[in-house]
Amino acid sequence: MDTYRCDILIVGGGIAGLWTANRLLQAGWNVLLLESVALGAVQTLASQGIMHSGVKYGIDGSNREIAQQLKTLPPRWMDCLAGKGELDLSTVKVLSPDQYLWSRDRLVGGFTSSMAGKAMQGEVEDVPKERWPEVLKANPPSGSLYAVKEAILDIQSVVQSLAKPLRGRAIIGQITKFHTSDKGVDALEVSIAGGQMIRLEAGAFVFTAGEGNEQAAVALGFGMEVTQRRPLRMVLAKGLPQPVYGHCVTTSPKPRATITSHPYEGKWVWYLGGEIAEKGAAMSDADTLKRAKSEMESIFPSLNWNDVEWACFAVDRAEPRDPKSQLPPEPRLLARGNSIIAWPTKLVYAPLLADQVMKSLPALGLQPTAPGDFSQLPAAEVGQLPWQQSLQWIRL
Repeated sequence: MDTYRCDILIVGGGIAGLWTANRLLQAGWNVLLLESVALGAVQTLASQGIMHSGVKYGIDGSNREIAQQLKTLPPRWMDCLAGKGELDLSTVKVLSPDQYLWSRDRLVGGFTSSMAGKAMQGEVEDVPKERWPEVLKANPPSGSLYAVKEAILDIQSVVQSLAKPLRGRAIIGQITKFHTSDKGVDALEVSIAGGQMIRLEAGAFVFTAGEGNEQAAVALGFGMEVTQRRPLRMVLAKGLPQPVYGHCVTTSPKPRATITSHPYEGKWVWYLGGEIAEKGAAMSDADTLKRAKSEMESIFPSLNWNDVEWACFAVDRAEPRDPKSQLPPEPRLLARGNSIIAWPTKLVYAPLLADQVMKSLPALGLQPTAPGDFSQLPAAEVGQLPWQQSLQWIRL
């Protein structure tokens, strides 16, 4: 069995692993990233690409801690998108520079007063009707339309941009065995293409693998109780004539629907989250799609929904278990010896998680070594977006 050694091995090629690996590479570390499926696969490419600034979480005051934490992160992303931040994301496609919040419910006084307060503070803008998107002009809210400067990114282009500097350092393989001691992880046995087995050794191991972190938690003696999954059933509506980005809200803390739009096959595919995805987690595919269509017909009655094609799929948000709240309010690290299990908990938190990882390294007493040669190992490729995959599309 061939052995490969690096300074720091990142396990998991989603947004957290990619961002952290880039930061470590910039700092001169001999980094290797191990991914089991494809870069961005599972959680990252299933996200809606929203750079949350906390406005949605502060509407009813129930998630004030998250709202405050999120305010600091979008500016770091925007600097990167402009090519002047800690990482160069200047090739990333921005689908929309902002998103909208509106309601179809006439009984949302709390929302209206909260948004009015946020408008006064400059967090949101009360959009004049002449600037409303066409789809909302034709399906007007039951009150004001608010805009918030939260960019929506083409998340596949984010993964591609972060993957580029890691060429030759991002490999594909499946962990088959953990070798552990009181120092943490000593080595990993990994199956790569053709059934070949290799051994990976490192001064430090950082696990950012979402669901895969469960395996690491057990191997390091933490047990499954430090992890949790929150399920969603995301919905896709294909063939829409116009895009829309934002949240249709109700009196519930959860948006009635969170919608992002993506160019596809000459039209638009709407990607639906919010309560549609939350409630769909406990429903069948058929019932989820039926409910999603009913909600869209109610929110956008002027659109012809009979020619739209629908699909859905299940995805878990794999996260740390928080003793105080089901919704983890910040990135989380769990360390044992030379090993760190890390969860960003939200896409926008990736830079903050990388900060936390880098701050933890000096305690390990490591020094950067010369770059390793991993060119013989199979490269990990960027994964597909949900609507690019083999889904079952139907008309309702």
